Amino acid sequence: NKLWNNQDPTVRTSTLSEAIERQILKCAPKNHAELFQLVKEFQKKFDLEKAKTAGRFNPLGLAPWAFQKRCLDAVKSSNFKGILKMATGTGKTVTTFFCIEEYFNSIKKAGNRMLIIVPSIELASQWESFLNKNKGKNELVYVYNSRTSPEKKSQLNYLWLGSNEHNVILIISVQSLSLFAPLKKRIDFLIADEVHSYGTS
Repeated sequence: NKLWNNQDPTVRTSTLSEAIERQILKCAPKNHAELFQLVKEFQKKFDLEKAKTAGRFNPLGLAPWAFQKRCLDAVKSSNFKGILKMATGTGKTVTTFFCIEEYFNSIKKAGNRMLIIVPSIELASQWESFLNKNKGKNELVYVYNSRTSPEKKSQLNYLWLGSNEHNVILIISVQSLSLFAPLKKRIDFLIADEVHSYGTS
């Protein structure tokens, strides 16, 4: 009742004119069958749009906010080099994700070897989860740290140095950098998360 009586300070209610009400009633489903048909048509359109983006990087179509776009433009204008200084909670990870996407679109679409350095295993897990939700079918995401099995390390060595067209994205703890020898031979794109903390690592 508070909502409809305009008593909630966070919500504003307005009275519609009779003309608008009549237009809404004209568009409204006349029965349950029409309602289900509308829902079915909407689902069909949604599935078609989803199929169009399936398999590509950023399949959900995430888009940067205005200040994230400014960061992205600055990184791009400096040939994808620089340091992002952003307050906690403003989306450093997703902004960096947009930088990766832009690199794919404007520099090199496939066959990249991308390194993400993190200060902790917990942050590596966050990156892994985020990328696996938003990567395309051509991206392979790996985590390298003290918990990585010898079999996975061997597979990663092969992929990193191979000539395959996959974009291999490696998330590695700063403590494990010296343990992954292939890094000395090839890195196409480097990201250092929480870089301010590496001086004490």
